[in-house]
Amino acid sequence: MAMNPEGIDETVAIFFAAFSNVDGPAPVDSLYDICLAEAVIVNATNRSPAIYSLEQFVEPRRALLSSGTLVGFREYEISSETSVHDRIANRISRYEKTWTEDGVRKQGAGMKIISLLLTAEGWKITSVLWQDT
Repeated sequence: MAMNPEGIDETVAIFFAAFSNVDGPAPVDSLYDICLAEAVIVNATNRSPAIYSLEQFVEPRRALLSSGTLVGFREYEISSETSVHDRIANRISRYEKTWTEDGVRKQGAGMKIISLLLTAEGWKITSVLWQDT
């Protein structure tokens, strides 16, 4: 039986919004609130995966999104499937992203698998696995 599945939508929305610098500085600190401190983030885009701790993932993105290199960056979910089993959940998300880099408008897309755990504080992300396409 699903417990508070609507909290998953909120958590995932905060995750994607954390990278947006369209309306000002990207709120990357929100990632520390919605993820377990021990969360693991894996970029599977290349044959050799890049594996990050939460801090190893967040801090370079904070620097990149505040450097002025990527302007108007926005990543957003375009479709999803969520499977909830009591206090654990998996979300498969298709996403797109847009930004301007060196005056050139760019776009991308990919897939993310986000695993979550229902804690006393609500749904927390335990891991993210993603692949840009």
